[in-house]
Amino acid sequence: MSNTNMQTQTSSVLQNDRVSSCSISKVQKKTQLSRIKCMNSLRAIQSQLKFLIETLQDFGNMPIFKRTFSQDLDLLENHLTKEIISQTDCKTILTKLRTTFENAFNSELQARIQNYTRYDAQSFYDAMIFNMDSLGKYMLELILHQQRTPQLLKQKKLMQTQEDHSNPIPALNVDSLKVDLVVIQNTCSEKEDSNSETASSKLVKECSLNSETKDVHAIKYKMSKAKERCMAYFRSLHSHLQVLLKDDLKGTRIEHGFKRAFMSLFGQDVDTFTRTMLLNVDQLQKQLDKDEFQEDGSMTAFWVVNNQFQKFIDSKFTLDYDSQMTDTYFVEYTGLEVQHFRDTLLQHLGNVKKSVAERTVIKDKSIRTDSTVQDDNAGQWEYNLLDEADIRPFMT
Repeated sequence: MSNTNMQTQTSSVLQNDRVSSCSISKVQKKTQLSRIKCMNSLRAIQSQLKFLIETLQDFGNMPIFKRTFSQDLDLLENHLTKEIISQTDCKTILTKLRTTFENAFNSELQARIQNYTRYDAQSFYDAMIFNMDSLGKYMLELILHQQRTPQLLKQKKLMQTQEDHSNPIPALNVDSLKVDLVVIQNTCSEKEDSNSETASSKLVKECSLNSETKDVHAIKYKMSKAKERCMAYFRSLHSHLQVLLKDDLKGTRIEHGFKRAFMSLFGQDVDTFTRTMLLNVDQLQKQLDKDEFQEDGSMTAFWVVNNQFQKFIDSKFTLDYDSQMTDTYFVEYTGLEVQHFRDTLLQHLGNVKKSVAERTVIKDKSIRTDSTVQDDNAGQWEYNLLDEADIRPFMT
């Protein structure tokens, strides 16, 4: 076997080994990241449970709910921290947690939350269900990544076996030890070629790195612009909601009529609704304004705001006397017709939602690009993500 063929085969083996090892490393990082996301969602659920227990610890069957729900949460956490998790066990526990919570969240508990806390009961419920759904999604991701690692290891071993069979090492004999005169004569030229190849390889690598670095800068610029658009949409939403708050009309006939109209449209007292709305909108702003954008926290906060207006959005208007008076009072107070207020609200909510989705896509591209250019930064990024574990969009 000639030196050239041996070098080519050796290079092929090393290249396959590097590709396989790189694939395994990427899957392992994805596995670690999915596990972190799982724990983030779990911590958010634990935080909500703590709030509920501390606020209503002596109410009805709260002690039983606390004991059952806490035990199942601890059991799920134990499963999620195992090196290899069981899909069946984790799914069973998560389903039980959701059923226990839904059964406990009856009308009495909702009334208790409304009366003894600053928060809207439906917002609390929606946030809890969203965090459970997120946990289920990331749990499935974690399981799929874990299943890929053994497959890649098996594939790597198979590739190595095939290389060994296709490229057997020739038996050592006297002829193989003879020095080829031509090789000696061409030593200098081979060294020159080798140096030339090394310089060329370095140049190609530098060009590749420069291109990848430019990609990183381009994506970071897109992330910055996407955040600016997102915050602009949020400010438009916030400005639109301000028409529901008119301090200069307090105690007037117009405010009295508006309160009646608001109860008819939203099914809730205006003071309670707007107080909760301000808290929810404030939490949405905090999530959207973070430099380290988080899809989970932002979407949770968005859905809390969106769901608060759901009854109003879904309601249908008729042309009877009551509806006409409702629209009249609403116009006097806000300066907007009910239908126009609703259509504009839907537009602003849609813009915020789309901007969150846009930032999510750009962030995913950023993660993939950064992992190519700077794998060493992945650990720090995941550590920062872990610090953001407490997702409570309905609380201060």
